[in-house]
Amino acid sequence: MSINRYSMNLALTSVLILAFACLTSFLSAQGNALIVPGEGVGVLRLGEPITYIMQDLENTDPSTSRLIEESGQKKVALSYKDLGLMFIFDFKTKKLEKIIVLTQNLLVENTGIHVGSRAAEVISHFKSPVKGSESELDYPHVGIKFILDNDRRTISAIEVKVPQKDVDSNKDQEGSS
Repeated sequence: MSINRYSMNLALTSVLILAFACLTSFLSAQGNALIVPGEGVGVLRLGEPITYIMQDLENTDPSTSRLIEESGQKKVALSYKDLGLMFIFDFKTKKLEKIIVLTQNLLVENTGIHVGSRAAEVISHFKSPVKGSESELDYPHVGIKFILDNDRRTISAIEVKVPQKDVDSNKDQEGSS
């Protein structure tokens, strides 16, 4: 009887260690990952099917999932609170359209900008936003949007999205003259 209990405990411990190793591996990879505007975050790429993303996340379950509507289109939003990431998929194609970064652990490639950075750093690097409001700095031609905190000076989230080619990208150069 004690051998069976020992075997069950050993099997359960092995499964837990394996699950922890998978999650640790993913988090470690993300700790070294970069936010690449218009492309993705770490190994996670825009345009990939939901099945690929789920494989990359190594069976990590989302904290929440919900159906949303954006610009008249149905989307699926999967939030991974522990990872500080949210994914927005097109409902019909099941392909990744946006990654929203909520953790300070990821940097925008070649900038050092991260959640918690100041809006002034974003403007210094990317120049004046092409689109935006008091609460966001949007660079649709680059494929990145910075959402600002209530103080309108600090980045609270970074949205990586597919670049829009039809946006006038010359506006962001006006502030650099």
